[in-house]
Amino acid sequence: MINTAPTSAFYRLNSVAIAIFAKDFFMALSFPNPTRSYDSKHHCVRFWGYDGTFEVSFLVEQLAFSRINPGAPLDESGILRIFDKYRDKILGVARRVYRGRHPGAYTLVASDF
Repeated sequence: MINTAPTSAFYRLNSVAIAIFAKDFFMALSFPNPTRSYDSKHHCVRFWGYDGTFEVSFLVEQLAFSRINPGAPLDESGILRIFDKYRDKILGVARRVYRGRHPGAYTLVASDF
């Protein structure tokens, strides 16, 4: 009688393939909502991305804006103007630091830029 049951090596290989697929699938972060807001209590800008249907929160610390655009005013309107001007760069950094779904927000700091 020939044993046709999958071997443990078969399961290991398929598990690796599924893990690689899942990593690629779940790391597809998008930013369809252009909303951003200044948080005066925490001195940061908040914005949101989506990993599938899962909402992901991001913060950009105020000091990061002085690294993005040195010499620009760091009041609320100045920071929001910097965010809007450098949105693509900020979203690129957000994609780079994103490590998958977890509770809480991702904080982007000056050294991320």
